[in-house]
Amino acid sequence: MVVTAHADEAKASMLSNLSLRLTEQWRVRELPTGRQPIELGHVEGSCFRGILESAPPVYDPGGPVLQTKWVADGADVAVIEHEAAATGAVLAIVPAAPGSALASDLGRSRWSVASDWYLGWPAPVPPD
Repeated sequence: MVVTAHADEAKASMLSNLSLRLTEQWRVRELPTGRQPIELGHVEGSCFRGILESAPPVYDPGGPVLQTKWVADGADVAVIEHEAAATGAVLAIVPAAPGSALASDLGRSRWSVASDWYLGWPAPVPPD
């Protein structure tokens, strides 16, 4: 598996040319701040499970990040946002397969694509 920033079009093109396929995108949403974070670690909402954690300093968004590990089919994105904010997270991350119902719902709710995850075995590139 290879990860790239969604905005890195050159790397995405190279990965596609090597026959790797886009299998997942991490969608992110800034959350309202002001709530005291609950204890870092595993978190369970009504329609998701995840981990509330500190981001590496280079990515620090100013508070804890909630990275979901599982989201229920048909989950309401507004509920995810509300419950994620209630944990004290300042940023929520939801992985979704491109073209999935979840990805569509997140896109309609203005969640940004931060990173793309590619999978596969690189195929040789024919010489010019």
